[in-house]
Amino acid sequence: MKRASYSAVTIETLPVITFQDVRVLTTDLLAQVYRTETDNIRKNHSRNQDRFECGKHFFVLEGDDLREFKDLHRVANSHSVKISPRVKALTLWTERGAARHAKMLETDQVWDVFEKLEDAYFRPPSINPRPMKQPASAAIPTDLPTALRAYAAEIESHHDDSSMIEMLNQQLEILVKTREIVDLFFEAFRFLLLPVFQRLHR
Repeated sequence: MKRASYSAVTIETLPVITFQDVRVLTTDLLAQVYRTETDNIRKNHSRNQDRFECGKHFFVLEGDDLREFKDLHRVANSHSVKISPRVKALTLWTERGAARHAKMLETDQVWDVFEKLEDAYFRPPSINPRPMKQPASAAIPTDLPTALRAYAAEIESHHDDSSMIEMLNQQLEILVKTREIVDLFFEAFRFLLLPVFQRLHR
């Protein structure tokens, strides 16, 4: 039985592999960082298929998906991502899948490795969303001028965060539309309903 090349890769040298914008690991890489054999990973999966859900714990690439994956990772990560040209299906493990295997391998060392995988590979600080800074005394704006001032302050504090600015723009658009609807209601009330009420109360 061919053993995994334990010294080939470490968590610090893992190539970043993604599928559908999710960070994943091949069976070979998962076995290497867990210091076990690839056969152990495959057997744990085969013997516990009811505990693994495709799309949640792992992905299986075949056909066009597999060819695109090979083309995408061949150049940048060829030194670490070894995929046989004859392979017809490739399993990629997600963070949840890696956690499930760590539980099945049941060693303190594997759990220590998984915790490092969580922090350094699956959820590194650089891809974690930055929480919006909000003072403890901040309140929800109740009028448009106050909302616009709050919007300007948030834009200033997140000027380098395009996703946050896009979200703030969407919120402002909703607020403006809501204000326009309220204004239309009061205009309709003033011109259509107010004269009726005035006549009724004469």
